Amino acid sequence: MGESPSILWIAVAALGGASVGGAAGHAVHAAIRGVGILARRPVAGAATALVCAAASALCTATDAYGTASPVSRPLAFALVLAASLYLAALTVALTVIDVRIHRLPNAIVLPAYPVLALAFAAACLAGAPWGGLVRAALAGAVLFAFFAALRLVRPGAMGGGDVKLAGVVGAALGWIGWTAVVVGTLAAFVAGGLVGAVLIGTRRATGATAIPFGPFLLFGLWAGAALSLMA
Repeated sequence: MGESPSILWIAVAALGGASVGGAAGHAVHAAIRGVGILARRPVAGAATALVCAAASALCTATDAYGTASPVSRPLAFALVLAASLYLAALTVALTVIDVRIHRLPNAIVLPAYPVLALAFAAACLAGAPWGGLVRAALAGAVLFAFFAALRLVRPGAMGGGDVKLAGVVGAALGWIGWTAVVVGTLAAFVAGGLVGAVLIGTRRATGATAIPFGPFLLFGLWAGAALSLMA
């Protein structure tokens, strides 16, 4: 994809992402309040700004995860960046909601499917590899099916929201590559297992305690995306 972006460009991207996140914080706050959770708008805005800054810096540092250079394919890069910022805002809203009330609302999760599909398809039309779009669709279907199977085998282990979110995470990681899908999925289960073990070890939970898995799926998303830094 050409020369790697300079530290200056990455810093500028992070600042831009923080600005977008600060504005998106209003929507994140509204989404959190919309399910009955009390939240402070400045805190929601700051958290969204921080995650969006990191997502923007990561996307820029990796040339849109190895799919589009901001120099040679600026429109494709901008579309992938927009998808990353959208997922960053989604990460904040869903993490707070799932931790507080153990829900991943359809109204927040399901729109991510058409948003990612349109963003990735448009990026391909603008010059990004079409293989990324095919891989995203396949990976999203695979993770959706995998989590649906887990829910059938152990209904209490996974919620319906986890299954739907898994499809979104699979599609996002699939855009990057199959290695990202595998690592991101493993990272989610490892992180969930470790946190569960700590909670049980400190007697803050038992083996029967329901622990929301959505935040770990979202952690896996960004852990898998971070692999692009090593590509």
